[in-house]
Amino acid sequence: MKRSAVGYIPSAIAVFLSIGVMTAFRACARPEDGMWMNCHNVQMCVFAAGILSAACTIAPCFFNYNAHGKIMSVVSSVTGIVIMIVCALLPGRIMHMCMMADMRCNSLMKPFTTVMSVMFIVSSAILTAMSASNKENGRKHGETA
Repeated sequence: MKRSAVGYIPSAIAVFLSIGVMTAFRACARPEDGMWMNCHNVQMCVFAAGILSAACTIAPCFFNYNAHGKIMSVVSSVTGIVIMIVCALLPGRIMHMCMMADMRCNSLMKPFTTVMSVMFIVSSAILTAMSASNKENGRKHGETA
């Protein structure tokens, strides 16, 4: 059986979040004195969370779909969801960023991170539910007949 494209949506979202937060939607520019600000720490944490979530959603592809594989698939998906919940709360809630609302980290990185995290959570939850309903048919996470 081949894996459908739908199974890769959460992974693609997580990778896009990681790439986006380091490029187009990055934190504020570093000051001329080279100081590392809080928003740069948030940026690096969001990058790491995106990579970890992508790994969690790709991992079920490598599990045998026996009793242990089913459990590992669900655990892996739930782990990715938990990581992205933390990722959505990182900018400005768990970790402080710049005080000015018009700074790049608050006006660009924070909304991007929140939107992408919510998209990941929703798509991964839907995929996990689909996987749970397909387990009676003996199909893997995101597979089609």
